[in-house]
Amino acid sequence: NPASWDSLPVKPVEAVDSHTVVFHLKEPYAPFLSVLVSPRAGIVPKHVLDGKDLNNDEFNQKPIGTGPFKVVEWKKDDRIVLEANDAYFRGRPKLDRIIIRVIPDPVVRMQEFEAGGIDLVDSPPLEQVSRYENDPDYTVIKASTPSYNYFGFRLDKEPFNDKQVRLAISHAVDYDSIIEKVLYGYAVRATGPWPPNSWATNPEVKPYPYDPEKARQILEEAGWTPGPDGILQKNGKRLEFTVKGDQGNQQIRDQAVIIQEQLAQVGIKMNIQLLDWPTFVKQLFESDFEAILVGWTSHPDPDPFAYTVFHSSQWKGRNFAHYKNPQVDELLEKARKATETDERQQYYWQIHKLLHDDANYVWGYYPQEIYIVRSKFNGIKAIPAQGAIFQSLREASLEG
Repeated sequence: NPASWDSLPVKPVEAVDSHTVVFHLKEPYAPFLSVLVSPRAGIVPKHVLDGKDLNNDEFNQKPIGTGPFKVVEWKKDDRIVLEANDAYFRGRPKLDRIIIRVIPDPVVRMQEFEAGGIDLVDSPPLEQVSRYENDPDYTVIKASTPSYNYFGFRLDKEPFNDKQVRLAISHAVDYDSIIEKVLYGYAVRATGPWPPNSWATNPEVKPYPYDPEKARQILEEAGWTPGPDGILQKNGKRLEFTVKGDQGNQQIRDQAVIIQEQLAQVGIKMNIQLLDWPTFVKQLFESDFEAILVGWTSHPDPDPFAYTVFHSSQWKGRNFAHYKNPQVDELLEKARKATETDERQQYYWQIHKLLHDDANYVWGYYPQEIYIVRSKFNGIKAIPAQGAIFQSLREASLEG
């Protein structure tokens, strides 16, 4: 990166007039417009931030934008209050005020919902959702988003540098039962990093079937034999490892125990180490793990995270599993430069198949975002992006 934009012959970004901005890219990048419309990108007001440090400025607590609502109050860990923006360019929203309450405890959150203190609740306890589905006073909204949960490995270290071990584990873990027992069916079995409704998803790629006997056979053929305690061993080393995960996530805790039991049935010993979220994330990005149970939120366009998660140049970035496949590298590079979706789709279908064949993860599931809203509200709907349901509030209304 240059020390100063002024040293460049052409400025990367130019404001042509009050409503037009021009970006000059060094090379073709197909996902560019998609990235710009995501919550991770945006244009900020020069008159407010010129010469200031965006990371530390009070703008972060008192943002100014062009959206349908204005931030009028923000009490950290308590609430955010929004009011309708009369000058919104699409027309003033029908709701006058929105109060977003922060209630971390799911039990308290649902008590408040039942008592009428909340009209829309997100992340309700999944075991309670079905009863609201049958109640006309409520509407359950399910949003499919570009997110996936998986059981991952440090691929450049034993035993996971052996594809046969990864294949065996892929057959030994029953994610269909995890979806039913842990997620009450509110998820779809994953085959790769893109959900079924993505154009990047190869429909011919299917999950490895749950088959403990096949898992045992693969390991036996790879030279693993039972030790005195029944745990498989090879060259004097036991097939034993530790999985790490977020201790604050009940679904991760439940999954870990189920997977531990399923792997034990084929002679693999998995230890569980659950960490507080900041510690877990730190170790994740330092590649300080043998195995992990984690979720990942992607992007509506496949590139931004496919490249940073699976390209071998990104080992010090988001490719913390240290995946490396020269074919995948080449296809990722072609896919981000191709400008036609049909061409890009062919590249991503090949990538999807290669990831599956490499068994680089045990692909788990695509979770659904679940929301419950009182039926007296109209216009609140699912949008296929993380948290995007809140975008529909600009069109929402209250009966009567």
